[in-house]
Amino acid sequence: MSRREGRAHSRPGAWGNPLYSHCVNFTCRRRAIAAFVAICLLVPILAGANISAQRTPEGGTAHQDIAVRDELIAAQESLLNVYRCRFGVDAHAVLGGCADGLPLLEPSSPEGFAGNPTRQDIVVRDELIAAQESLLNVYRCRFGVDTHLVPSGCAGQPIQPEAVQALAVPFTDIASGTSHSCGIRVDGTVACWGFNNYGQADTPTGTFAAITAGTWHSCGIRTNGNAHCWGNSNWGQAEAPGGRFEAVSAGSWHTCGVRAGGAIACWGNSQRGQSDIPPGTFIAVSSGGGHTCGIKADGSAQCWGDNRRGQAEAPEGTFIAIDAGSDHTCGIKAGGTVGCWGDSTPVGCPDGHTHVDGVYQCLGDDRFDRTDAPPGNFIAVAGGNNHSCGLKAEGIVECWGANNAGQRDVPPSQFTAIAAGNQFSCGINTEGAVVCWGDHSSGRTGASDGAFTDVTTAHQHTCGIKTDGSAQCWGDNRWGQADAPQGVFTAISTGPWFSCGIRDSGTIACWGNNEHGQTSAPLGLFTSVAAGDSHACAIRIDRTIACWGDNRSGQAASPDGPFAAITAGDDFSCGIKTDRTIACWGDSGFGRADAPLGAFDAVAAGASHSCGIRAGGTVACWGSNRHGQTDAPQGPFTAISAGSWHSCGIRIGGTIACWGDNRWGQTVAPDGVFVAVTAGSSHSCGIRIGGTVECWDWTTNLPEGVRWRVSSTS
Repeated sequence: MSRREGRAHSRPGAWGNPLYSHCVNFTCRRRAIAAFVAICLLVPILAGANISAQRTPEGGTAHQDIAVRDELIAAQESLLNVYRCRFGVDAHAVLGGCADGLPLLEPSSPEGFAGNPTRQDIVVRDELIAAQESLLNVYRCRFGVDTHLVPSGCAGQPIQPEAVQALAVPFTDIASGTSHSCGIRVDGTVACWGFNNYGQADTPTGTFAAITAGTWHSCGIRTNGNAHCWGNSNWGQAEAPGGRFEAVSAGSWHTCGVRAGGAIACWGNSQRGQSDIPPGTFIAVSSGGGHTCGIKADGSAQCWGDNRRGQAEAPEGTFIAIDAGSDHTCGIKAGGTVGCWGDSTPVGCPDGHTHVDGVYQCLGDDRFDRTDAPPGNFIAVAGGNNHSCGLKAEGIVECWGANNAGQRDVPPSQFTAIAAGNQFSCGINTEGAVVCWGDHSSGRTGASDGAFTDVTTAHQHTCGIKTDGSAQCWGDNRWGQADAPQGVFTAISTGPWFSCGIRDSGTIACWGNNEHGQTSAPLGLFTSVAAGDSHACAIRIDRTIACWGDNRSGQAASPDGPFAAITAGDDFSCGIKTDRTIACWGDSGFGRADAPLGAFDAVAAGASHSCGIRAGGTVACWGSNRHGQTDAPQGPFTAISAGSWHSCGIRIGGTIACWGDNRWGQTVAPDGVFVAVTAGSSHSCGIRIGGTVECWDWTTNLPEGVRWRVSSTS
């Protein structure tokens, strides 16, 4: 759940490649001519000598070998800053900033190597140079610059540099928590979206250099180096300490960061020891569910905290990136291969003691294959709940592990950063846009094509009647509640896990969960139907009421008297009698069955509240108001709907107004004229004048530059 970048939070430009062979393509200011002459002379010589393939001779390494490589790395870094300033890409990472398309600060020379060089010092530098060369070729092909230097050539047409600027506010960094994500734009501002029950998706003010997302909280490092957190802090996980930080990572209920000097600081829950700080100097840290992992200054990985599934048993070797998930951990070794560990009690591998590539040890039966990393070299890795994703040098993303929500179905694109959440994944493509895939809230907002005359929504599924009378449902279908039967329908209603409709013959058909007999509709002819939590009620043609299903609170005990309208809530029901008064029965907790006096034209029951439209068009609501769901706005309304903890209505002009719980964005109604509206648990839907259905929640109210790809498995 840490921020997902290519290299473990050290040297901002280390994994972004400068076009260091592009010296001939840049016109430099007078003050930079001398520096560029030196760089442009040095780079071809070093690159032509294939320095990245050299290895230290037995018996030690000369200081000159280190110096030559450091000069090349510094040259790459300097020209990378020119690239950033020239094309406006990641300009916030340029030390000193940019002006007129060039870095403000002069290129700096590398410091001399202190101490006695070792073979590992050479290896680390060679691997960094090789990784930067690989990404350099991606940029060459992407923008059509010096493509003749790419050994294998380029496929497809190059993208002009202006195309990168087509997005007004592209993103440079991305992080995903359990059900929300945050990103940093090129100007350093933060945008968050998704589940916001604790304010974890609230957008903070100011500019940031790093971002991370946990279960119900988020953290970032401001450009001045201070850590700032927001969202849930029941364990103190959002109470960041003072001081300057180089990296920060938010876990489930704790947060850890690397201070400027390399020391680790952790705050929040430590029931499993995940916040018990180990000694040593670190360059990276990642907070998981109940464990934490970090990379030490020597490149070794160390984990602490919960180890019940082996997630804290870091293998030996040198790592350049690490990411801790819920019950597993993945890291990128110095050679670019991915190694994962954890998920279950260590029992060894079916094929021996090590993974087939010999890089890391297999631990446990791995129910979701989340530790079975694919072969190849990666520059970034992100661990979610039951899946992981890796970013290759050429911009390709590969995911492994669980795919129940399509979180492994990567859309076709090239990416520069990745993040993994609970059952979804996100990435920043080469245009700076954020693309997410996977859990789309069970597809509940993915309305079907075509024109509809009626729509109704419940917990995580929606049903509607099309203009030809056929019923169509979409969203969560674990109980078959979205498997609408064939035939012509005149009315339809949805409960959390079942649905009911009235056929053109007047008979009722119900489908989905039948644990309490809620789909066992009675015989007879009916004019309207309402599905509650685990019961349903309907009005017969003689105006009497019939209810069936769960009756533990008396919600299915049909009252006497002729009725004109019916609605069903969680454990209660309400109806409008023919004299226009409202009668409610069942559970009266929160006062939800205590209907007000007066004449009403419409009534709607939610989970623990109800709303009705009075004769004059004003809305009156009663029952629980924990989320403001009974605070109806002023103005005459023509239609009303009550969801679990929010309500929506249609005004006389056809516009929609919603109020109450907005943790999923379900009260942010779109503009335009509607003829019908329905409020569910965490989303809402409406029918426009032309008959098209439009639904909204947090996945349809995303910040500019963020889009969601609906997977076929959703």
